[in-house]
Amino acid sequence: MGSLCTKLLPCCLVSSVDTGNKDDEASDPTAFKQFTLEQLRNATSGFAVENIISEHGEKAPNVVYKGTQENQMMIAVKRFNRSAWPDSRQFMEEAKSVGQLRNVRLANLLGCCCEDDERLLVAEYMPNNTLAKHLFNWELQPMKWAMRLRVVMHLAEALEYCTNKGSAIYHDLNAYRVLFDESVCSCLTFLQEYNPRLSCFGLMKNSRDGKSYVTNLAFTPPEYLRTGRVTPESVIYSFGTLLLNLLSGKHIPPSHAIELILDQNLQKLTDSCLEGQVFGLDRTELVHLASRCLQYEPRERPNPKSVVSALVSIQKDTEVPSQVLMGIQTTDSFTPRSPLGEACLRLDLTAMLEIMEKLLYKDDEVQKPELSFQIWYNGLQESFDTKEKGDAAFRHKDFSTAIDCYTQSVCSCLTFLQEYNPRLSCFGLMKNSRDGKSYVTNLAFTPAEYLRTGRVTPESVIYSFGTLLLNLLSGKHIPPSHAIELILDQNLQKLTDSCLEGQVFGLHRTELVHLASRCLQYEPRERPNPKSVVSALVSIQKDTEVPSQVLMGIQTTDSFTPRSPLGEACLRLDLTAMLEIMEKLLYKDDEVQKPELSFQIWYNGLQESFDTKEKGDAAFRHKDFSTAIDCYTQLMYFHIFSKLEKYNDFDFKV
Repeated sequence: MGSLCTKLLPCCLVSSVDTGNKDDEASDPTAFKQFTLEQLRNATSGFAVENIISEHGEKAPNVVYKGTQENQMMIAVKRFNRSAWPDSRQFMEEAKSVGQLRNVRLANLLGCCCEDDERLLVAEYMPNNTLAKHLFNWELQPMKWAMRLRVVMHLAEALEYCTNKGSAIYHDLNAYRVLFDESVCSCLTFLQEYNPRLSCFGLMKNSRDGKSYVTNLAFTPPEYLRTGRVTPESVIYSFGTLLLNLLSGKHIPPSHAIELILDQNLQKLTDSCLEGQVFGLDRTELVHLASRCLQYEPRERPNPKSVVSALVSIQKDTEVPSQVLMGIQTTDSFTPRSPLGEACLRLDLTAMLEIMEKLLYKDDEVQKPELSFQIWYNGLQESFDTKEKGDAAFRHKDFSTAIDCYTQSVCSCLTFLQEYNPRLSCFGLMKNSRDGKSYVTNLAFTPAEYLRTGRVTPESVIYSFGTLLLNLLSGKHIPPSHAIELILDQNLQKLTDSCLEGQVFGLHRTELVHLASRCLQYEPRERPNPKSVVSALVSIQKDTEVPSQVLMGIQTTDSFTPRSPLGEACLRLDLTAMLEIMEKLLYKDDEVQKPELSFQIWYNGLQESFDTKEKGDAAFRHKDFSTAIDCYTQLMYFHIFSKLEKYNDFDFKV
């Protein structure tokens, strides 16, 4: 399915800085590059007044215009005052530094222009106005509480990303710096409209020696008033003022807000339009975080990572699209008019593939996934059939068959609910014919010794495994010879799938590339064996407790948006949350004890199963068949019927 996404979404963001290669520019319109003044003049219709989108219009010292490139891609162009950056080298260095940042939470910098005394920045265009517009000057309806929480979460994630990339300074963070996106700009936000993003323009000062804060002094960090310097802690202070804006729905000076907080007058601090949406605990958590951000002493303020951690727990309606939370009505311009459009809107890749197959779309690498109750039921029925076969064998004293059946049934019970786990096809364990070729792929991917001898060895299999490692890292078919060149040049960024931005860390990538290099050695004897490969991969595994279905992003129901908290809890099989909700509804059951689902409890249950099986095996070896039967029976009931109880207690169509 990855190849389908690649073909549908060719405009993935990358983390490379363009050096002027025209081919690169053509293949990736979002890579950082240097524009000519003529290009930007044409894009903005000669810097026309009607294209100005900056806060104070043409009166601002640095004006922002909207524009359209020749490829019809919309851009935002910030034109600096002619005396703002006299040193062209300094301007270019700072612009390129910001241009290296690529993240879904940012309105990314696409390029710059430095000709004569003109200094311009070019960024992704966000057409759906600023936070200030939606929060302070709304026309149809006020912003919902869940959307306000999402805004601060996205901003905190943007600041954390910038900090991790060495760009912790953001100048004059305020509601005008927060923009709302549209689906066509980036594959990372494909069909997700009205998500908040942080403008990249604030990552550079308005001039070489200019002020970093142009807002009211009442909203300025105290240390900036003393020293005139912006620090990472100053950015957190400004983030605290944004928290107050979103809670109150207005510009409220931090000093006044602190007074209300100390007087415990949180009701007066809360936007009256949020009546019935804000619960005490959520508001208390947000106010507490704002208080920490607004501490007078910079060292007492939290860092972006701590801010993100504090906000995660109070997010609401996380599966509801931002456009829905914003109350935006769909229009003819972006309402899907076809089945394919509807499938894209709900990100249903299976439906998209079915439609494209009807249109004669072909892709040999795509296999159609299917999630259904029938598959789950068939797996369960197979477990019952195996157990009955084992019981029959046991009654006829065919103990070898009985043990095999019981073992198979237990393993089935442990795995039949784990969907979308990768498996290796058994067909490859046999050649296509007695004298047929063992490799039918492109010769560029074939082991060197096979080309010489026509024979496949265990080392040849390891070579092919190395090519698979490259596929998974790059997201495409990359010939081993080309990959080795990139590795020798230490150009690992180009070898990495751009869609993995922010997910792949240097050490893990280095380990994987090192393993791939060993597997692709020209001399077969220098390649590792499968046991060594497994050992090397164990240390870099991530999210091992998360089911494959979740990591694949597969939805478990037809509806993407659960209709109630109970429906959400049922959807993720969270028995603890389900019981809490039912208790709030005055549900009572004296026999029910509050369950807690965790890795430790799962492990303990599994260990108990193994202990029971070992006890049964020992009794069987000593011909204590009565004890053996009791242990095996207990083992089967433990695994099978405990699974059934989880699925029978609740209706998943809530």
